[in-house]
Parts: sequence; structure tokens; C-alpha cells
Amino acid sequence: MKNSVTEDEVIALCGKVGKILLTSGAETSRVESTVEYIGKAAHYDIACHATITALFVGTNNQSRTHLVKARLGDWNLQKVDEINTVSRKFVRGQLDFFALKSAVEKIDRKVIDFNWPLKIIGAGFVSVAPMLLFKATWIDLTYAFFVGILGYLGTILAGYRIKTPYAARDAVASSLAFWQPHFNFQVSAAAPATSLSVR
Repeated sequence: MKNSVTEDEVIALCGKVGKILLTSGAETSRVESTVEYIGKAAHYDIACHATITALFVGTNNQSRTHLVKARLGDWNLQKVDEINTVSRKFVRGQLDFFALKSAVEKIDRKVIDFNWPLKIIGAGFVSVAPMLLFKATWIDLTYAFFVGILGYLGTILAGYRIKTPYAARDAVASSLAFWQPHFNFQVSAAAPATSLSVR
């Protein structure tokens, strides 16, 4: 393997794998470990450092570092799963380097998306789920459903104007918190301190 694949090819592929993982929502520590496992399986001592907006890939015996800038987008955990699957096959020896490279390029080009109504309804249901832990009333669940939809739509709209990572989500959360007193959410005196009720 080491003779047929150059160090630059391994570093470039590791950079692409890391970028896909990072932009698809994988944790930075998992990105680093996956990239390093691929490097070791290709018989190179790859070192990787990931932040939320950049990935640094190089070998421990060279002074060169490959920098990959990553623009955060929507999370796509299906791509993370597919990358993890092919990288594990490569580490176990079930795929050669060129088959891994081909699979990674195919995953990178793949567009996995849902239609708008499904995304909006999904955002509402995702917001309802934590409220179930607090034994919320049906009214609380209804409010959570619509707040989740508003939060999702606000994040999408703010994301068009705000390019700083996570700032759009923070801006929407702050504005929802600002309007919270107008909905008159209060902690119920009879219920546990963690539950909300609407009055």
C-alpha cells in the first residue's frame, strides 16, 4: 500500500474525509480519530487537528500541513454514517485506497435532503420531544411544536444574512427568549421546578 499510494494522496483524501465529517455534524474528536485511522491503515503517520471551521492534516515527520476550510451547513448524519462505514472497511482491509477514494467522492457528491414541509414539521416534533420528559400538558406541547417551527424558520432566514457559525441560531434563540414574557410562561408552583405551565 505504501509504495502504491503517495503521502500527498493520503493527506488529500484524509482532508476530504475530514471536511465531509466536519460539515455534516460530526464531533471534532471523531473527525480527528477517523482521519488518523485512515492514515495509519494507509501506512502513514497522519496527524489531524479539527476546529469547527478548519481542519489541519499532515504527517508527524513532515513540516507541511494541509489546511481545509470548512463552512458549516446543515447537519447530515447519514453522510457521517456512510463515511464511517467505508473508513472502517478500509481500516479492516476490505477496501483498498482507490476504492475508498471513489466511495468518498461519491458520498461527497450525494445530496441528501428532505422537502420543506417535512423539515418544518420535523422541527416542530423535535421541539416537542424534550417537553415529554417534563410531563408537559397538551397546551405546552402545542406551544413547543410551534416555537420549534418558528425557531427553525428563523434560523434558516437568519442564516442567509449571518455568516458566522452558530450566530444565526443564537440570534433566533435570543429573540425567542425576548418574546417569552409575552406568552406568559411560568413555572407552576404545584409542579416540580423543572416543568413549565402556561397561564
